[in-house]
Parts: sequence; C-alpha cells; structure tokens
Amino acid sequence: MQRVTRVIAAVALTGILVSCGGPDGRSAASGQWAQDQATETPALAVEALEVSRGSLLQTVQAAGTIRGTSEVEVVSEAQGAITASDLELGAYVEAGDALIQVEDTVARLNLEEARGDRDSARLDLAATQRRFEAGSASQAELTRARSAANGAEARYEAAQKTLRDHTITAPISGFVASRADDLSPGNYLNPGTAVARIVDLSSLEMQVAIGERELQYIREGLPASVSIPACGAGAITGEVQSIAAGADPRTGSFAVVVRWDNTCDRVRSGMSASVSIRPADAQPAIVIPSAAIREDGSGRYVFVAADGTARRREIRIGDRLGDRVQVLDGLSEGDVIVTSALSSLDDGAAVNATVRGRTGDVL
Repeated sequence: MQRVTRVIAAVALTGILVSCGGPDGRSAASGQWAQDQATETPALAVEALEVSRGSLLQTVQAAGTIRGTSEVEVVSEAQGAITASDLELGAYVEAGDALIQVEDTVARLNLEEARGDRDSARLDLAATQRRFEAGSASQAELTRARSAANGAEARYEAAQKTLRDHTITAPISGFVASRADDLSPGNYLNPGTAVARIVDLSSLEMQVAIGERELQYIREGLPASVSIPACGAGAITGEVQSIAAGADPRTGSFAVVVRWDNTCDRVRSGMSASVSIRPADAQPAIVIPSAAIREDGSGRYVFVAADGTARRREIRIGDRLGDRVQVLDGLSEGDVIVTSALSSLDDGAAVNATVRGRTGDVL
C-alpha cells in the first residue's frame, strides 16, 4: 500500500511541473520558456567591416636620408703651405670659385721651364721637318724630333695642371656641407686631403630599401610623395628615379632612388624623410584583414554578420601582403565581416555589429 502511494505522488508531482513550466508559469511542454530564455541572452557587441574591393598594396612606405643629387668631395691634389682660405660652412659657392690657395712659387717656375722646353722642341721639329722635305734629314730624325716635341708638350700641360691644382676651386655650385679642420693660412696641405664637401640642394634625392614583395609594384617614373619633418606637414611630389638591379646582400632589400626638385629652404643633406609610392598595376580585388580570418581542420573561414547573427563562411584566399589578404571565393562586396571578439563567436551567435568602414578603404 505504501509503494502504491509513492508512485501516485511522483506522478502528481510530474504533472505539476509540466503544467507550471518555468518559474513565471509559462509551459515547458510547449518550449516557450526555453525559447524566451534564449531570446533574453544579450547579443555580443562586435566590430565589423563591409567587404569591398581594393588594392592588395595601396602604398609602399619607406624612410631614408636626404642627399643632394650632386654632392662632391673636394680633394686636394696640391702640396704646400696654405696662403689663403675662403671656405666657410654653409656658404654658397659657384662652380669655379677659389676655395683654398696653396703656395705655388715652385709650380710657376716649373711651368716656365716646361714652356721653354716645349717652345724649343717645337722649333726643332719645324727645322727637322724642313730638312726632311729638302732631303737632308732622315725619317728617323724627323720621328725623334716629333717625339721630343710631343713629350715637351705633355710636360708643359702637366706643369699647367700642377699650377692650377694649387688653387683649389669649387667643382659645382652649391653649399659647403663640411670642411676639414686646420685650413687656415700657414698650415701645410698634403695631396689627397679631403678639404670640403659641396652639395647642390636645388635637386634632392633619397635612397630607400624596398622588400622583394613590394618591388614588383615599383616602376621608374612612378610618382612619390615625400614628407620632410623639417619642412612642415606638406608633402613634396617626386618620382622614382632608379631601381637597383640586385639586392643588398646584407639585408636582402632593393635600393630605390626617389628624386624631387627642392622647394624648401630649410632642408639639408643628411636630414631624414619618408616617402610614399603608389604602386603600379594594382588591380582591385576583394581584400580583408588577415586578423578576421580563422582556421580549423575544415579550412579557413570568417564570420559574416547578418540580421543580428554571426554566420561562419568558408573562404578561399589568394595573395597576402602584410595584413591584407586577397579573397578569391566565399565573400561578395557588401558582406559584413566580424573583426573583433572572434574567439568568443560560434556559428549562429547573436551579435550587435558596428561597421567601422569598408575593407578596401581602411586597410
């Protein structure tokens, strides 16, 4: 009798639970309480981007050091005491201006001697030529006279150059970027001494290092935007002047020279600058950030947000450059992909997506 009573009580309790459902009286048999409970779960706030087309590589960014297109190291070829010096840092000099004068007494005497030898050899050659034409001089005598005249002429020209070298002049027009110490009158100057460096600042250039993946997009003549901190925020327009045929063995990068006309009077050789080059032949494609891509045993996928729900979408990718990835299949323009809280998402999760822009524009 007690066993029958316990069974009846259990059946009665089950009926009560079924009829009552959830704590607010909604029927569990109909599933309404469970559905309401799921609906009440708050949507996960995420950031997202609208899928659009763009270039895999928008710009090539690099930095380097400015230099003048023409920069010359002035080296002394003379030997002797300095008698005059007009070489000041930062001064502007014209091509041919005298910078340093070296004592040249011996050089002038040598030139006079060489001039006399040259004139004498010319007279001997002329006399021998007349005697040869008259039949009183042999071909060998004429050859020796001509050789002597040529040698005397060469010594005279060498003496002229030696005298000119005693006046060290500016080979180009530009600014004195550096000068040697101890160039005051009275100091002794030896051949091979670098006395100054002159920089023509009317045209500037910068050599930057470009990686091999970016190099395929660079061509000579491409426009480049140069930013020089010393010249303010405005960008200067230049162009790609040359591209190295081989990589630097130390870094594996390729040297690219960007050149531009100088319009800033504050710029100096050796200042730092950055350059932005817009690549050539950049065909628009669907691109997304690499951070939005997940991967498991089934392959690569992203989460697409639609109607408040995140849905897993399988994708097939192409080229990758930096944080930009080309998508060949699986996404279309206008899709919205989730870019944050990816580790917290499952297929079908409720999300509240805030779109921060278009993938082709913001990457």
